[in-house]
Amino acid sequence: MTRQISTVMGFLLAANLLAWAWAWHEFHDRPAMLSTALLAWVFGLRHAVDADHIAAIDNVVRKLARGGRRAWDCGLFFALGHSVIVLLLCLGIAVFPATSEVERVRDAIGDYGTMVSAGFLMLIAMANLLTLTRLLRARRGEPVEVRVAAGAMSRILRPVQRLVGRGWHMLPVGFLFGLGFDTATEVALLVLTAQQTASGLSAASVLVFPALFAAGMVLIDTADSAAMNGAYGWASNEPGRKLTYDIAITVLSVFAAAGVGGLEVLGLLVDRGGGPRIVAWLLDTLPFLGFGIVAVLLSLWGFAALATRIRPRTVESEG
Repeated sequence: MTRQISTVMGFLLAANLLAWAWAWHEFHDRPAMLSTALLAWVFGLRHAVDADHIAAIDNVVRKLARGGRRAWDCGLFFALGHSVIVLLLCLGIAVFPATSEVERVRDAIGDYGTMVSAGFLMLIAMANLLTLTRLLRARRGEPVEVRVAAGAMSRILRPVQRLVGRGWHMLPVGFLFGLGFDTATEVALLVLTAQQTASGLSAASVLVFPALFAAGMVLIDTADSAAMNGAYGWASNEPGRKLTYDIAITVLSVFAAAGVGGLEVLGLLVDRGGGPRIVAWLLDTLPFLGFGIVAVLLSLWGFAALATRIRPRTVESEG
């Protein structure tokens, strides 16, 4: 699996270099445009760490890894699906710069896309919540493999448990996420594309910007799912450290997915002039939440690794 990850990451790095080669071919004699291209690429890198990306990818990786299935490519397929929407929107702006048709379509489907992404996050959070209940039962003495007795919640969520059974299933999920929940980086890319189109730049040159944005986003989202898959796999290698670590990670995953999904729904109310003011404030801080989730996940992994190294030495010294 490590070889597969290395191969894919090498391919994605090459794709980023090709995107930059395209940018250099188009703008080598215009330093200001190269700076704009760099901005679009940075927007893509930043967009990959938005809270909705992190919550969706982490929760699905958590679900698949616990089921013993390949999960490192979840971020790759999610970002590819998301990139399709970004490229289509920017292509529409480049082809129809003088009309508002693209914006009308975006507004028409935006709410539905947001509801779909929020619904997915809430459902996957509940699916992982079932896993959390099993882990807590195991902590009280039951084997981890023992399933919770079939109750109403278990029966309702059984289809959800099969909702994303393979990494490539994240392709349509990423596509649907791209339809809604505008973020600062995505909006900035669309504005940048519209500005350059209005200035007379050809469609072939304008599309350099979404290509760089997508290349950076796919690279980071893939690296994120690969890193999270490694963290979950590390915990599974030693039963002694698995349970406490699993509980902590699952709690964080459920909180992240449910929190982001809930804020997306509340954000729709704010857009229509409803909802408390604190929701608007939370939505403003949401772009930074993705960094916080990643930081906490890596911190938990680091503390668990450190505790594992210290414990054997303590046992040896006592012996």
